[in-house]
Amino acid sequence: MSRRFLSLFLLVVISAFAANAAEPTFKDLYDSAIKNYNLKKYADSLQDIDKALSLTENDAEKLQALSCRYTTYNTQRKLVEAADAAGEVLKLEKLTDAQRNLWLLNQIKAYYDAGKFDACIAASDLLIDSREAENRDLGYHYKTISYYRKNDNDKTLDAANKFAENIGAAKHPMYYRAIIWQMTALNNKKEYDKALAVITPGEAQKIPGAMKSEYYNMLGAIYKNKKKYPEAIAAFEKAAQYDQAYQGGYGWYSIGDVYCCMNKDNEAMYAFTKCYDLNESGSFHKTSAIVRCAELLNKNGNPADALGLLGKIDTLPGSNPEGAAGGKILAGKILVQQNKKNDAKKQFEAAVNMKGIPSSVTSQAKAELEKLK
Repeated sequence: MSRRFLSLFLLVVISAFAANAAEPTFKDLYDSAIKNYNLKKYADSLQDIDKALSLTENDAEKLQALSCRYTTYNTQRKLVEAADAAGEVLKLEKLTDAQRNLWLLNQIKAYYDAGKFDACIAASDLLIDSREAENRDLGYHYKTISYYRKNDNDKTLDAANKFAENIGAAKHPMYYRAIIWQMTALNNKKEYDKALAVITPGEAQKIPGAMKSEYYNMLGAIYKNKKKYPEAIAAFEKAAQYDQAYQGGYGWYSIGDVYCCMNKDNEAMYAFTKCYDLNESGSFHKTSAIVRCAELLNKNGNPADALGLLGKIDTLPGSNPEGAAGGKILAGKILVQQNKKNDAKKQFEAAVNMKGIPSSVTSQAKAELEKLK
């Protein structure tokens, strides 16, 4: 071999070695994906994961990479993509039963949060049929709540019945979750007496923690629909004992609502005030309670106090958009009554331009603007 040929050969070998040495490994790409994720460079992280997946040699590495993909999509609230990533994990052959059911649950939650209720129900059925009892109750729960979100009361009730039957022991906390769903479905079907008969008052005392507050709110709603207002108030008062919880706020809001049905404005204003004074910010009921209380103040000849109260909505962190828009429409109407049409117009326009509100509320604000022309 000539010296010149040998030199060329060595150059090719060294170049090839250098090129191979420069190629990133799975670990390099996975570490880069984690680093980019922590830096909130999500697009770069996902690109690293795609490259890393092409270099995986076993299911353990695939699980690492796909877990990162799921987490990245979930953090960005790209929920369908997160559910798809969980689905890719479920295709891996060497998952344990516990791992498989955990990833089924991740997929179920992503589908539910994305509003993909049929897909959520299908995945929930897989979890229900699994051998892992630990998360089966959550499969029943998500199946039931998905039918509820689809406004299918018959299937909600059927799913809730099976939920209660298969959880079995009344000592299990999720048994009472099933009971509340049974009552909810029957209430929606206007079968109020059946709803009241689902659980006895004595048995209801065993419901644990804040779930008891949910039960009493549901009980109050049933009594309200039966126009048994004193019984409804008594139930909502028990729910409202959880002063700092969402369900407690709902209890006080509902008490105010019942008193409005009874034309007891002072009692209603007291209850609505208790609702929005709770140490919880931005719930639908907190925002709506301000609007309802302002309506009563205006009705009883205190428009200035009503406007001052409505101004609090803008200071609420994370106030409910629909409730906030309703507050601006009410403020606009009060300003029209005071012949302050320019100020009223600003309120209506602000409501029209709000994001995340139902079209019916936007249409209402636009109608009020038309009246000013």
